[in-house]
Amino acid sequence: IVFLPRTEDDPQRRRPDIKKAKDLLDWEPKTALEEGLAKTIQYFQTRLACDDR
Repeated sequence: IVFLPRTEDDPQRRRPDIKKAKDLLDWEPKTALEEGLAKTIQYFQTRLACDDR
């Protein structure tokens, strides 16, 4: 992983707004934030372990 400096237009804080998806597509998230983060972490841990082989 290589960390590069942020560009000038890179937001300091990301807060996605899903209102448009809710309004236009009648979409609602089905995975809670904590569950989604846990699954994401597990995925990358597994992926990185496989890449080390």
